[in-house]
Amino acid sequence: MIKKELCKIQYTKIFEDYYEFEQKNIILNTIRVALLGDDNQFKKLIPFDIQVAGEEGFRVRPCIFKGKFIIMYECFMEAYKVEIPADAFPYKLRDDGNFEMYIPCIENK
Repeated sequence: MIKKELCKIQYTKIFEDYYEFEQKNIILNTIRVALLGDDNQFKKLIPFDIQVAGEEGFRVRPCIFKGKFIIMYECFMEAYKVEIPADAFPYKLRDDGNFEMYIPCIENK
């Protein structure tokens, strides 16, 4: 069943220098910034500043000035929620951690 409702959506983005938000309705206390290592692996959470960026925007600037960072946050937005029962489709978890799902064609039903 598909239905439209207010949902909490999670975002994760990699950036350098600063991150300017594209979304609205950010839940401010969900913002986390972490330093990434040379191998793009999460090293540690770090402090950051939130700054005004123009009339309607804002950005996050890490307190560490050099490096590659990852930001994690949540926002509220209207979205379509789709619930799929666990046994609806055959699936496989690959070695690289990705998920494969097979959806049968109508002709095969």
